[in-house]
Amino acid sequence: MNSMMNNFCVFILSHKRPECDTLKMLKKYGYSGDYRVVLSTDDDYINEYKKSITNEKILIFDKQKVRHLCDTMISTYDFNPNGSIYARAFIQEKADEMGLDYFCMADDDISKIYHREDVDSKMKQKEISNIDYVFLAFIEFLESDRRIASINPALDDGFFGGVNGSFKQTATRLPFQFFVFKTANKRKFVGLRSEDYNLSYLNTDLLYFTYWHLSIASPKMTTNSGGIDYMKSKKRLNPSMFMWLAHPIGIKVLPNEKRRIFKNKIFPQIVSDRFKK
Repeated sequence: MNSMMNNFCVFILSHKRPECDTLKMLKKYGYSGDYRVVLSTDDDYINEYKKSITNEKILIFDKQKVRHLCDTMISTYDFNPNGSIYARAFIQEKADEMGLDYFCMADDDISKIYHREDVDSKMKQKEISNIDYVFLAFIEFLESDRRIASINPALDDGFFGGVNGSFKQTATRLPFQFFVFKTANKRKFVGLRSEDYNLSYLNTDLLYFTYWHLSIASPKMTTNSGGIDYMKSKKRLNPSMFMWLAHPIGIKVLPNEKRRIFKNKIFPQIVSDRFKK
């Protein structure tokens, strides 16, 4: 394995999903590096995980002990454990502790990764065969510019506009689900919901990229069993509100948990020379 991956680890955030599709996916695509499955003490399925995953590959943390690292954006002193922000904070601390140069932070329900390309103006996809090469390419991209904080594949159902949509741009600012980070680039996840999206809305001086020539397959939100309990609760919190709190000028909250994003009000813009005085 390339030396760039010697100090690399995949951390899989998991909760009540002992089948852990992401771990199966890594093994299917020949992953040769280190990994950890990250569980919280309030997970009733810990013993189920241990039936198929060796103890040294499981990290168990207490959300109460990392809550001081988390800004959930909820104005209450009551502790709300129903969010992945705690696991993300724990993973970042652990990556530092392990002395990693790079690490991947992945959700637990990713079953496939596809490579996409434009063939005669039609989008074609094919499953990757070796994920080590993907990680190496991502790491090399992170090293190309100190302002690049992370890169991740696109979501499989996000290719609106086909070959002329986001795919045509190759990479856009939109982080979620399967990040590859450089450990030295410090970041803070904010919000009990939408903590992944908020990375780019809060840290506009850094670049968080989605690479549109790769995509991950995972179930649509709330359709998968297990996971974060509050996702199916009647007291669900509108994720768009947390995005609005992160950048109130650039996000407009709409009914039914929808939103409108004004990227030109959030991110620095390149102005044409013709406007120069």
